[in-house]
Amino acid sequence: MKNFLSAMTLLLVCAAAVAAQGTCVRYLETGAGFSFCPPDAWTIQEQAGEKYKVMFGTGANFKPNINIKEQTSAGTLAEYAELAKKLIVSKENREKLGATTLVALDQSEFITTSGLSGIKVTYQTEFKGYLIRSLQYYFELKGGIKIIVTGTSLVADKETLDPLLDRSLKTFRIEN
Repeated sequence: MKNFLSAMTLLLVCAAAVAAQGTCVRYLETGAGFSFCPPDAWTIQEQAGEKYKVMFGTGANFKPNINIKEQTSAGTLAEYAELAKKLIVSKENREKLGATTLVALDQSEFITTSGLSGIKVTYQTEFKGYLIRSLQYYFELKGGIKIIVTGTSLVADKETLDPLLDRSLKTFRIEN
């Protein structure tokens, strides 16, 4: 009886986890071969000049957003992320963006629920009076293709938006 109850409990926990994973509306990029679940109620829009759609949350003065870029690099994902970080915080890039400050705060390994290993880098920027926080998630596809997903919000909203972005990008997976 004890084994039966343990098995039933495990079955219910697994069923709840599967049900929770199945409730999102996935953003699928069939051409690139990846997908993930954007935050609920965010709008998804095509942007002129952008290969991938951009997602927007709500905000009075600043709308949090998620954008996706793609680059090809023969180096490892770690090498690519390190080089990207150096370029992003460079004086030339900061001046090009018109940012007062732009610093990398943290870098860590990021593992999705599908087991895909990525890298997460956190940046903080002062731009036109706004204190902005960007979380960049780096993933590697076949052929040296690197996907960079950037979630941007105000630093003041980091307590709610950082976990929201992490949950969303935990669902990132490579599609077959």
